[in-house]
Formats: sequence, C-alpha cells, structure tokens
Amino acid sequence: MLKRLARWSCVTGAAIGLLVTCGVGPAQAARAPRWRPVYLSRAIYLESIAATGPQAAWAVGTTGTGGTGPALLVWNGSRWRSAKAPGGNGFALEDVQATAPDDVWVMGSTALGHLETFVWNGSSWRSVSLPDPLSATVLSSTDVWGLGEAQCSAQGSCTSQVWHYQDGAVTTYTVPGAAQSMAGAGSQVWVLSQQAVRNPFEAGMTSVPAVYVGNAAGLHKMPTPPGGRIGIYPQIAASPPGHVWALVPPARAGRPTHLDYWNGHAWSRRAVPRDLSYGSWSFSYDDHHGVWLGPYVHWTGRRWLVTNPSKPGPSYDLEYVTAIPRSASTWAIAFADVHIKNRAYRGMIALSGRRP
Repeated sequence: MLKRLARWSCVTGAAIGLLVTCGVGPAQAARAPRWRPVYLSRAIYLESIAATGPQAAWAVGTTGTGGTGPALLVWNGSRWRSAKAPGGNGFALEDVQATAPDDVWVMGSTALGHLETFVWNGSSWRSVSLPDPLSATVLSSTDVWGLGEAQCSAQGSCTSQVWHYQDGAVTTYTVPGAAQSMAGAGSQVWVLSQQAVRNPFEAGMTSVPAVYVGNAAGLHKMPTPPGGRIGIYPQIAASPPGHVWALVPPARAGRPTHLDYWNGHAWSRRAVPRDLSYGSWSFSYDDHHGVWLGPYVHWTGRRWLVTNPSKPGPSYDLEYVTAIPRSASTWAIAFADVHIKNRAYRGMIALSGRRP
C-alpha cells in the first residue's frame, strides 16, 4: 500500500522495507534522549501508533501465532493496556489514526483480503466505507483524504487519483504524476506528487516534484518546491498552521538529500548532512517546529538530533513514531522477530523524552 511504499532506509538508497541504521558524524548532530521501553509483549506485532495528547494514545497490530487476530493497545495516561478490537478474528489491524479520544480510526484487512475501517466514537465502534483505507489521512470524524494508485503509461507518464471523503460522500480528483505521499494537519492535507517523464517507481528514474493542498474548497496546486529533479519515494509532513516539510531524495547517487520547508509563504531548502543517515520509516511533524526523519533522526527546526544507534533493546528495531501533542515526548513502536520457529513476535512501545 502507498503508506508502506515510503519505507526506505538510508539516504544512500538501500532497498525498500529494510531498516538500516548508519553512523552519524559528531560535528553534524547532537544526541537526543534515548529511547526507553515502556511496554513489552511476547505475542504482538505492532503496525501503527497514534496519540492525541499525554493522556491518550493507541497502538495496533496483530496477535496470536502467525498474526491471526487484531491487537489494540490503549494508553490511559499511566499505562498501556489491551482493549477489545473491532473486526473479529482474522482481522489484521494495520493502521490507527486519531483526532480526539472520541474519534479514533483503525484500518486493516480481513482473512480474505478485504480492507475495512472502524471508527471509535468514545463508546462504540462503527464501520465506515472508504475507497482505500490504508492510504487514508484522517482530519476529523467526517473528513478523510486518501490516495489512489498511480496509472502510468508505457512511456512513463502518470496520473494519480486523490479522493476526499466528507460527510459520507466521496469526491475524486486527478493530478498529474505519481502521488507518493500525503500529510494531514488541522483542516488540510498536502499531497506530494512526482511529475515524471519516465516511471518514478523504477530505480534510477527522476522526476519533478509538485505539491497540492486539499481542504473544503477542493484540491489546489502550491508553488513548486526548489531544486528541480528528485529521486524516488519523496515524503511530506505538515503542521496545523500550514507549514510543510518535504523530504526530497537526490536525483543522482552521491548528492545530498534535502529537506524543503514551506513557511506558509515561500519554500526554503536545507541539505541533510551527508554523513547523517537514517531509516525513514516515519517522516512526521514533531508537534513543535520540526520533523522526525524516522525514529533515529530529528530536525528540531534549528539543529539535528540523533538517537542512532541508541535502541530500546539490542534485539529491537524501531519503526513508526508519533509525537505526543502538548508535550516534548514521542512514542515509537518496535518489534523483534525472535521466535521464528513458533511464528510469534515480540512487540515493544518505546518513549523518547519524559514520561507523559
């Protein structure tokens, strides 16, 4: 799915889906708080995590031998606990998003491969039909955006569908290029598309970026980010005031990755230090003035902070991160595939910063 396509490691271009942690030059970045384990489970594979504040967070995944059942964990302000998940046995939870404690969305797939979405209203779950749940970005209980698959010709030119679910109705927009990444904040979403001459999903292909902003008035193109052609799998993050960050891979090997920043009026560009490598499984707003480039590198808006190679445990790799609103701390999920023979997993939730 499109959200999963953003899983790529080190800025030098390692294979999709492989999380690699690399060295950091001490002149380039300072040390951030270490990740600390807060919750451990011997039978959960965690897929996604979300928080709406220090008192409320959710993590989802699968449980049981072989990952056959849904797993839902809830943070109540003092501890993580298991909660009854919707969907029944065989429903694999793959994503969770929340805008408030009474507006929590979980997305996943059934044993037959059907995609389903459930919404928690504070007292019960209800089913919602979305065009593609695993590409969805939730803004509110009635406002969801998402990406359709890009359609590319034999010559490599592409178009993409962007859908908007509002009050039960769906509107679809077509944009040039391959829409690669979407970020939502406040009442808006931002879409990063690659307008390519050749297929942007193929290694070695380059393209020109385009950014669109979506809101109640529709989907509109923004000024083009600086820098010309880019490489594959760029990512985007945004804040409620309308500030936007684009993580832009180089068009050619050996050149730096860039962090493009929209301050609401104009774009500016900052090179990611060449000796600062990262596993970018979760490019996201930090709820202050910067972004996380995955769980090991943090741009605060003024300086680079690194937690690499600090891990919460020797056998765990961190995956997705989510900032904790109204705090200076961040949640992350981790997993260790250590019980291969029994096909069981050990899941972890880790914390950077003070305990909320």
